[in-house]
Amino acid sequence: MAVVTRPYAESLRLPATLAAPGLARRRVVLACDGLDEDARSTAELLTSELVANAVLHPNGGAGREPEIGLHIRRTDRLLRVEVHDHDPTPPLPPNSPASLRDSGMGLHLVNELSSAWGHDPMPNQQGKAVWFELRLG
Repeated sequence: MAVVTRPYAESLRLPATLAAPGLARRRVVLACDGLDEDARSTAELLTSELVANAVLHPNGGAGREPEIGLHIRRTDRLLRVEVHDHDPTPPLPPNSPASLRDSGMGLHLVNELSSAWGHDPMPNQQGKAVWFELRLG
């Protein structure tokens, strides 16, 4: 018997600090209520990777309050997580670092474990949204 869920949507701002990935994971866990452990842990991991990238890698933003946006949407068939930052520069393609030992695994994991992922520019070159989707059920 299929589990029927109510749609879930949440948008919030997080400080662009090292605490942000943990805060984001806790919000995604709420959105994953009722999902199996594999889907929940995958959503947590991928959210953590995107938020960590938004905290550690954006350029510019001088004079701005350092924060990122987290947008979570879930239906009975799909979970979508978007992370917004102020840097309009697209993320590097997965596997592009010369050495994946120290960094560069985040988008590789997103690419391998998500159903789909990508990035979109924000209006007026005010940043970008990097997102992933997981098919559910």
